[in-house]
Amino acid sequence: SENLEFLNISENSKIRGIGGDNVSLIKNQSYFFSNPALLSHSNKNISFNYLNYILDINSTSILYSDSVKYIGSFGFGVKYFSHGKFDSYDALGNSLGSFNPKEFIISLGKSIKFKKISIGTNFKFFNSKMYENSHSGIIIDLGIIYVPNYQKQFSLGSVIKNFGIILNTEKKEIPFMILIGSTFKPDYM
Repeated sequence: SENLEFLNISENSKIRGIGGDNVSLIKNQSYFFSNPALLSHSNKNISFNYLNYILDINSTSILYSDSVKYIGSFGFGVKYFSHGKFDSYDALGNSLGSFNPKEFIISLGKSIKFKKISIGTNFKFFNSKMYENSHSGIIIDLGIIYVPNYQKQFSLGSVIKNFGIILNTEKKEIPFMILIGSTFKPDYM
Protein backbone atom coordinates (compact mmCIF):
# COMPACT_ATOMS: atom_id res chain seq x y z
CA SER A 1 0.00 0.00 0.00
CA GLU A 2 1.33 3.40 -0.97
CA ASN A 3 1.57 6.19 1.57
CA LEU A 4 1.37 9.96 1.49
CA GLU A 5 4.87 10.77 2.76
CA PHE A 6 5.21 13.66 0.29
CA LEU A 7 3.19 15.65 2.84
CA ASN A 8 6.23 15.65 5.17
CA ILE A 9 9.10 16.19 2.71
CA SER A 10 10.44 19.74 2.72
CA GLU A 11 12.02 21.23 -0.39
CA ASN A 12 13.30 24.30 1.47
CA SER A 13 17.12 24.16 1.62
CA LYS A 14 17.36 25.71 5.09
CA ILE A 15 14.83 23.26 6.53
CA ARG A 16 16.59 20.32 4.81
CA GLY A 17 19.91 21.58 6.24
CA ILE A 18 18.63 21.42 9.83
CA GLY A 19 17.21 17.91 9.47
CA GLY A 20 13.98 18.28 7.50
CA ASP A 21 11.64 19.68 10.16
CA ASN A 22 11.33 23.09 11.81
CA VAL A 23 8.87 24.05 14.48
CA SER A 24 10.68 26.85 16.32
CA LEU A 25 13.23 28.72 14.12
CA ILE A 26 11.68 32.16 13.63
CA LYS A 27 14.67 34.11 12.29
CA ASN A 28 14.33 34.80 8.54
CA GLN A 29 11.76 32.03 8.17
CA SER A 30 9.10 32.05 5.47
CA TYR A 31 8.43 28.32 5.14
CA PHE A 32 5.11 28.12 7.02
CA PHE A 33 4.40 24.56 5.77
CA SER A 34 6.59 23.47 8.73
CA ASN A 35 4.69 25.40 11.40
CA PRO A 36 1.85 27.83 10.59
CA ALA A 37 2.70 29.93 13.68
CA LEU A 38 5.81 31.09 11.76
CA LEU A 39 3.51 33.39 9.75
CA SER A 40 3.41 35.82 12.70
CA HIS A 41 7.19 36.22 12.44
CA SER A 42 7.33 36.79 8.68
CA ASN A 43 6.75 40.04 6.82
CA LYS A 44 5.65 40.26 3.19
CA ASN A 45 7.55 37.42 1.58
CA ILE A 46 7.58 35.26 -1.54
CA SER A 47 9.53 32.01 -1.39
CA PHE A 48 10.38 29.70 -4.30
CA ASN A 49 11.82 26.30 -3.37
CA TYR A 50 13.05 23.40 -5.50
CA LEU A 51 14.37 20.00 -4.48
CA ASN A 52 15.85 17.35 -6.76
CA TYR A 53 15.05 14.57 -4.30
CA ILE A 54 16.05 11.11 -5.61
CA LEU A 55 16.62 10.18 -9.28
CA ASP A 56 13.74 11.79 -11.24
CA ILE A 57 11.76 12.81 -8.15
CA ASN A 58 11.44 16.60 -7.86
CA SER A 59 9.54 18.88 -5.54
CA THR A 60 8.72 22.56 -5.99
CA SER A 61 6.88 25.02 -3.79
CA ILE A 62 5.80 28.63 -4.05
CA LEU A 63 4.77 30.40 -0.84
CA TYR A 64 3.47 33.90 -0.24
CA SER A 65 3.05 35.40 3.21
CA ASP A 66 1.95 38.86 4.28
CA SER A 67 0.32 40.77 7.08
CA VAL A 68 -2.60 43.13 6.53
CA LYS A 69 -4.02 45.44 9.18
CA TYR A 70 -7.57 44.00 9.29
CA ILE A 71 -6.72 40.37 8.44
CA GLY A 72 -3.43 39.85 10.27
CA SER A 73 -0.72 37.39 9.25
CA PHE A 74 -1.67 34.97 6.48
CA GLY A 75 -0.05 32.79 3.85
CA PHE A 76 -0.82 30.93 0.65
CA GLY A 77 1.29 28.11 -0.76
CA VAL A 78 1.37 25.50 -3.49
CA LYS A 79 3.62 22.44 -3.44
CA TYR A 80 4.09 20.11 -6.42
CA PHE A 81 5.79 16.72 -6.15
CA SER A 82 6.71 14.85 -9.37
CA HIS A 83 7.92 11.24 -9.41
CA GLY A 84 9.22 11.33 -13.00
CA LYS A 85 8.08 9.25 -15.94
CA PHE A 86 7.43 5.48 -15.82
CA ASP A 87 6.83 2.97 -18.60
CA SER A 88 3.99 0.52 -18.05
CA TYR A 89 3.89 -3.08 -19.32
CA ASP A 90 1.41 -5.92 -19.01
CA ALA A 91 2.30 -9.46 -17.81
CA LEU A 92 3.38 -10.45 -21.34
CA GLY A 93 5.75 -7.49 -21.70
CA ASN A 94 3.56 -5.46 -24.04
CA SER A 95 3.92 -1.72 -23.61
CA LEU A 96 0.91 0.04 -22.13
CA GLY A 97 2.44 3.48 -22.52
CA SER A 98 3.89 5.72 -19.86
CA PHE A 99 2.53 7.54 -16.84
CA ASN A 100 3.68 10.39 -14.60
CA PRO A 101 2.85 10.02 -10.90
CA LYS A 102 2.39 13.41 -9.25
CA GLU A 103 1.14 14.95 -6.04
CA PHE A 104 0.27 18.48 -4.95
CA ILE A 105 -0.83 20.51 -1.94
CA ILE A 106 -2.65 23.84 -1.84
CA SER A 107 -2.38 25.54 1.55
CA LEU A 108 -3.99 28.56 3.22
CA GLY A 109 -2.47 29.64 6.52
CA LYS A 110 -3.40 32.11 9.25
CA SER A 111 -1.53 33.11 12.38
CA ILE A 112 -2.22 35.31 15.41
CA LYS A 113 0.39 36.76 17.73
CA PHE A 114 -0.17 37.51 21.42
CA LYS A 115 2.90 39.18 22.99
CA LYS A 116 5.24 36.17 23.38
CA ILE A 117 3.04 33.44 21.86
CA SER A 118 2.04 32.88 18.23
CA ILE A 119 -0.65 30.42 17.18
CA GLY A 120 -1.33 29.39 13.60
CA THR A 121 -3.19 26.98 11.40
CA ASN A 122 -2.81 25.70 7.84
CA PHE A 123 -5.80 24.42 5.91
CA LYS A 124 -4.58 22.12 3.11
CA PHE A 125 -6.09 20.31 0.17
CA PHE A 126 -3.95 17.58 -1.38
CA ASN A 127 -4.12 15.21 -4.32
CA SER A 128 -1.93 12.17 -4.97
CA LYS A 129 -2.13 10.49 -8.39
CA MET A 130 -0.15 7.24 -8.65
CA TYR A 131 -0.79 5.26 -11.84
CA GLU A 132 -4.50 4.35 -11.59
CA ASN A 133 -4.92 5.31 -7.93
CA SER A 134 -5.85 8.84 -6.96
CA HIS A 135 -6.30 10.12 -3.41
CA SER A 136 -7.52 13.53 -2.32
CA GLY A 137 -7.95 14.87 1.15
CA ILE A 138 -8.27 17.84 3.46
CA ILE A 139 -5.85 18.25 6.34
CA ILE A 140 -5.00 20.91 8.90
CA ASP A 141 -1.87 21.79 10.82
CA LEU A 142 -1.99 23.53 14.20
CA GLY A 143 1.14 25.23 15.48
CA ILE A 144 2.37 27.33 18.38
CA ILE A 145 5.61 29.23 19.08
CA TYR A 146 6.66 30.73 22.41
CA VAL A 147 9.46 33.33 22.42
CA PRO A 148 10.24 34.39 26.02
CA ASN A 149 12.94 36.92 25.05
CA TYR A 150 13.77 38.01 21.49
CA GLN A 151 17.24 39.30 22.52
CA LYS A 152 18.26 35.86 23.87
CA GLN A 153 17.17 34.25 20.57
CA PHE A 154 15.47 31.34 22.30
CA SER A 155 12.13 29.91 21.17
CA LEU A 156 9.96 26.86 21.77
CA GLY A 157 7.55 25.48 19.22
CA SER A 158 5.13 22.67 18.63
CA VAL A 159 2.98 21.59 15.72
CA ILE A 160 0.31 18.98 15.06
CA LYS A 161 0.61 18.11 11.36
CA ASN A 162 -1.63 16.37 8.87
CA PHE A 163 -4.79 15.94 10.90
CA GLY A 164 -7.56 15.28 8.40
CA ILE A 165 -9.54 13.02 6.13
CA ILE A 166 -9.31 11.28 2.76
CA LEU A 167 -12.16 12.38 0.50
CA ASN A 168 -12.47 9.23 -1.64
CA THR A 169 -13.84 6.02 -0.17
CA GLU A 170 -10.59 4.04 -0.29
CA LYS A 171 -8.90 3.62 3.11
CA LYS A 172 -5.59 5.45 3.29
CA GLU A 173 -3.37 6.55 6.14
CA ILE A 174 -2.36 10.19 6.41
CA PRO A 175 1.08 10.52 8.08
CA PHE A 176 -0.07 12.29 11.27
CA MET A 177 2.74 13.91 13.31
CA ILE A 178 3.22 15.81 16.56
CA LEU A 179 6.50 17.73 16.67
CA ILE A 180 8.08 19.66 19.53
CA GLY A 181 11.29 21.65 19.24
CA SER A 182 13.36 24.54 20.49
CA THR A 183 15.85 26.94 18.96
CA PHE A 184 18.70 28.57 20.85
CA LYS A 185 21.52 30.70 19.49
CA PRO A 186 24.49 31.03 21.86
CA ASP A 187 26.27 34.39 22.11
CA TYR A 188 28.90 35.12 19.42
CA MET A 189 27.55 32.48 16.99
